[in-house]
Amino acid sequence: KENSEYMRKELIKRNLVVLGEEASPVIPMMIYQPGKVAMFSRECLKRNVAVVVVGYPATPLFEARCRLCISAAHTRADLDRA
Repeated sequence: KENSEYMRKELIKRNLVVLGEEASPVIPMMIYQPGKVAMFSRECLKRNVAVVVVGYPATPLFEARCRLCISAAHTRADLDRA
C-alpha cells in the first residue's frame, strides 16, 4: 500500500493523469494518444520497466493508458527509476 501511494503521488507531481483507488497496487496512467502506446511500451521495456499498455478497442480511441503494477518488493529506488 505504501509503495502504491508513493508511486501515485510521484506520477501526479509530474503532471501525469492517474486513475483508480489510491491504495490499489495497479495504477492506470493515461497516455491518451493511440500512436504513442507502442512507443511508450518499447521505451519502458528498454529501461526494464514492465508495464501493460491498453488502447483501442479495449478503451475509447483517445483514452489509451498503461498499467503499472506496484508490489511491496519494490524499493524506493526501483520506483524512482521507473
